[in-house]
Amino acid sequence: MIYGTIGTEYKYDVNDPKFKTAFEFLNRKDLASLPEGRIDLEHGVYANIQHYVTSPEESLPFETHDLAFDIHYMAEGEEYIGVYSREHLSVSVPHDDEKEWTLYHEPEFPGRVFLHTGEFIVIEPECAHKPRCSAGECKAVKKIVMKVPV
Repeated sequence: MIYGTIGTEYKYDVNDPKFKTAFEFLNRKDLASLPEGRIDLEHGVYANIQHYVTSPEESLPFETHDLAFDIHYMAEGEEYIGVYSREHLSVSVPHDDEKEWTLYHEPEFPGRVFLHTGEFIVIEPECAHKPRCSAGECKAVKKIVMKVPV
């Protein structure tokens, strides 16, 4: 999802070689069979292969990352991802350099994007997001989160 304010649009060149590397990886035919963990690619891009059970959205925080775009790709399963402009949120946990995230309090009217198997969303640093939200009952998913450096 490309969402932002005028003045930040220069960051969103999805034709950049870093994005090409990420999407070439996501076009692999074996994504659902990859084991959990990190796979380093070119240009500082890496894939984080995740297998987990979704959670009720009220139990999860919004987060942002300063140093990378996230591309969330649903290899198997479905989930909601909350989305909201970071500039309108209040911080609940200040930036953690080791985890490379800032956590936020829940906004009154958050947006949501639903991901089915085979779908992706591009989340830029200006957009807070809340991944792993269950759509109804909690279910197992396999997801690849690509980290694309800013």
